[in-house]
Amino acid sequence: MNQINLPEKICAVIRRLADRGYHGYAVGGCVRDMLMGKEPHDFDITTDAFPSETSESFPDCPIILTGLKHGTVTVVYEGENIEITTFRTDGEYLDNRHPESVTFVRNIVEDLSRRDFTVNAMAYNPEEGLVDLFKGKDDIARKIIRCVGDADTRFNEDGLRILRAMRFASVLGFKVEEKTAESVVKNKKLLKNISVERIYSEFTKLISGDNAVSILKQFYEVLSELFGEIPAENIECLDYCPKEHTVRYAALFAHMGEETAGKTIRALKTDNDTCRLVKKLVGSLAWEMPKFGSERFEKEVAHLLAENSFDDFAKIISLRRAFEELRGEPADNSEKLLETAKKLVEGKACLSIKSLDVSGKELAKAGIPQSAEMGRILKELMRLVIEGEVENRCDALIERAKIL
Repeated sequence: MNQINLPEKICAVIRRLADRGYHGYAVGGCVRDMLMGKEPHDFDITTDAFPSETSESFPDCPIILTGLKHGTVTVVYEGENIEITTFRTDGEYLDNRHPESVTFVRNIVEDLSRRDFTVNAMAYNPEEGLVDLFKGKDDIARKIIRCVGDADTRFNEDGLRILRAMRFASVLGFKVEEKTAESVVKNKKLLKNISVERIYSEFTKLISGDNAVSILKQFYEVLSELFGEIPAENIECLDYCPKEHTVRYAALFAHMGEETAGKTIRALKTDNDTCRLVKKLVGSLAWEMPKFGSERFEKEVAHLLAENSFDDFAKIISLRRAFEELRGEPADNSEKLLETAKKLVEGKACLSIKSLDVSGKELAKAGIPQSAEMGRILKELMRLVIEGEVENRCDALIERAKIL
């Protein structure tokens, strides 16, 4: 297992704290990732310095009091924002999500003891080495997600940890340790106390993991707690889907139908584009697609592209192909659909009103009244161009528009 070589800026911040008589450590996910030979997304530092003492340790640096009540101070060190958080213990978790209070402490043992999983409860600094009180390094080697201390206690403190356990196992390719797994299922109803935004964030990462299928099967009771009964085929389909969240949500919700799938994803308070795409993707499974080899194949693909962007169309095809591959059905037609769509786009075929060689203003100048009919006329001109009944040339389009 790889050793830890912290970036020089992180080491410099830890040294600055040491110069003032405090202990500083890189902590949590960055330590886990470096032990696994991965590049961390960011580095968190924990310290026995209280927030005011942390600020005083960096008199020459801008200070951002981002999370002062939780002990977090952001130091802008040589242009980089570095979060430094005081060791702490948590008060009661009355809402299964947030502690009622936090208490700053000087002992790293107390701080690490409150964390969620052993693989996230390690700290490191260059002078002292690895602080691993709960055998997190061993669990990484064993590929195990295990709660720190009693699993029921950890999940009752924060119900989101149920999904976090599943997410880490999915993304890292680990298994959930037996007692932790039992507690995940036992406490699944705690998820009702968690905001849908946080559920969406964790679940999206979970279904994008390499190990998503086996984790969702193992914890099917948790999945059904969130979304009701999901057919096994939908879950298995994830292994054939690209790692794109809208396609994967559509695969899971495929049995619901377009409207219910749309309502289900919208209930998670996702952005409008995600809602639109998941709804469209599920609906597209009922579309009758053009058959390769037919005389009108290319024209019918062009009409589909006129109604859907290429990116949307590619996702539609990837979802159909995933179910075809899962069922052992030929995916040749799907491949030809995508291949033809690419050829049309790269060939700059007329696939939108914007690509017509005439605009509404030009039609108006030619004597065609600007009204609600203008949109219909432009759309009909695009259809005629795709069908090859009129050339995509300004004069030809104006002449045809006059008789529409």
